[in-house]
Amino acid sequence: MSLPFTISMICFCAGGFTAGKLVGEIRHKNIILISAAMFLTGFVFIYFLLSGDASGRSLAALYIFYGGFCGGGVGLSYNTLLGVATRHYPGRGGMATGILLLGFGAGALLLGGFVTYLIAKIGINYTFLVLGCLLAAILFIGSFFIHLPSVDSVGEINIEKTKNKMLSEAVAKPSFWILCIWNICMCIGGLIVLNSAVPIAVRFGMLAVLGLIISVFNGIGRLFIGILMDNIGRRKAMLFNSFIMVIGGVLMMMGSLTELQLFIYLGFPFVGLGYGGTPTLLSAVVNKFYGPKNFQNILAVATFSLGIAAIIGPIMSSKLQELSGGEYMSSFVVIIIVAILAVCLCVLLNAFSRREGLE
Repeated sequence: MSLPFTISMICFCAGGFTAGKLVGEIRHKNIILISAAMFLTGFVFIYFLLSGDASGRSLAALYIFYGGFCGGGVGLSYNTLLGVATRHYPGRGGMATGILLLGFGAGALLLGGFVTYLIAKIGINYTFLVLGCLLAAILFIGSFFIHLPSVDSVGEINIEKTKNKMLSEAVAKPSFWILCIWNICMCIGGLIVLNSAVPIAVRFGMLAVLGLIISVFNGIGRLFIGILMDNIGRRKAMLFNSFIMVIGGVLMMMGSLTELQLFIYLGFPFVGLGYGGTPTLLSAVVNKFYGPKNFQNILAVATFSLGIAAIIGPIMSSKLQELSGGEYMSSFVVIIIVAILAVCLCVLLNAFSRREGLE
């Protein structure tokens, strides 16, 4: 059952890349409409294939229609909306990205309770049908509000005079790959806890619902770190975010060593903040380094690093738990290791970005 999530993350990255390619060909509104059609198709097909006794076919349906269609649809919308938002708020890219990604994170948290309610009331089959129609309708209505700022609007920048890099120029520089590896490290650290938050809470004698603490701070981190970057700069914000993950890993490890719930209570928010701030920083830094003109293409390629983390993180977490007899100590140690590596990569990125004239 973890495979649909992994497939959806890979297709999410592919959808973002596709959106970057479509931007120069069709209007942003139309990309959102394509995303709506993918959601509707994905969920409605799952509804039909779940009907009747077809357990094997139903699992395959989840892989294809949830993982493929819905994951790809999310990627299309995600990349498109980020590209539009950063153009509307030049100079405040961290804040704009943070607000959007706060909604992205909060959506998952809010939808969980709604889905649980629907399943109890109408069953899982009709839940997929309702979700497909509802999400497609929201995207359809929202598409009419998606547009680039007019050339003469207040605060609009002259893109042609701004420092803009082509995708080929970006991927040819070490700084781009350092940034991607940093993103992988931070996402692995966050996903190790995020994917097992409820079992971790139960393991240490906490209420299962307290596992949602990390999801709440995941959302808060997206906005907080974005605003922080606008105010203290890219370098300090990335270091701060990386150190937050180190602290989170240390607190979780202390909880495992001492069996004290207090450390786990404190560790969840720190890991959540660090993980939440990561996609905001990735988007804002890509825009800052390479300019808005080809932002969506370059961000789409950089976002593939999230797909790598989504594969490595859950597999690593499951394997470590298996080897340790269900304990989480080794998983928490991995969080510390990847977070410390992320701190080192921040320092390395500072040196290369300066040398390459990116800041």
